[in-house]
Amino acid sequence: MRKSIAFLIAATSLGLAAQAPAATTFDVVAGYNTAPYSYGSGTGGSTFTAFALNFASGCQSRATFACHADSSQFNLPVVGRNTGPGTITFATVSLPNNVLFFHPGQVTAQDAIMRFTAATAGQYTLNGNFIRLDSTLTPNGGQDGILASIFRVSGSAYSSLYSNTLVGAQNSSIAFAGLSTTLAAGDHLEFVVNRRSAFNTDGTGLQATITTNAIQSAVPEPATWAMMLLGFGVIGSALRRRRTTKPSFI
Repeated sequence: MRKSIAFLIAATSLGLAAQAPAATTFDVVAGYNTAPYSYGSGTGGSTFTAFALNFASGCQSRATFACHADSSQFNLPVVGRNTGPGTITFATVSLPNNVLFFHPGQVTAQDAIMRFTAATAGQYTLNGNFIRLDSTLTPNGGQDGILASIFRVSGSAYSSLYSNTLVGAQNSSIAFAGLSTTLAAGDHLEFVVNRRSAFNTDGTGLQATITTNAIQSAVPEPATWAMMLLGFGVIGSALRRRRTTKPSFI
């Protein structure tokens, strides 16, 4: 009987433990234009305004270039993706299909921003890199570059997780690895590309994953409730029998 009771307790515990989800990984490129992502502009580290327009194709007159922008698919700032099988070339930019494309605007408060919104509370870990996509090295021999940043946003409060400048030749990159932060449900992560000084050669790619072990409140499924009730019933019955059984003497 003791073994049976122990088995039922263990089985019920396993049923409850099964409610905790496994780690989830979000790929910002593969997940383009889907929840939990949104795209906009603003001042990195203080403001974000979602883009008004979402184009499934036709950005920069390229059939497989999808983008989010404010006024048209030809204006900046912009965030988008090459949805075709090969590389797109426009102006001095070569855009492969395995990056998220950022280009800031010409003036202040036109940073290009991707926002990730956490659906559940938990620990979130970020890995990836920013990549220079423009072949033109002017101004200043390519040393102008962009400022790449990542922020955690809770309500109206911003905190910096990463900041680095990307300069140099086409396909040069800067990496971030193992960045970890705790988010509440509804908090955000913002990936930002800032023009620094000039803006016309700031086409930038982002490759990134966001991994979480977010744990939701364990709400047992019906089968687990049934197992729990059965287990408690058997345990209660066994305890009653032990109390009511009279000892026998030989």
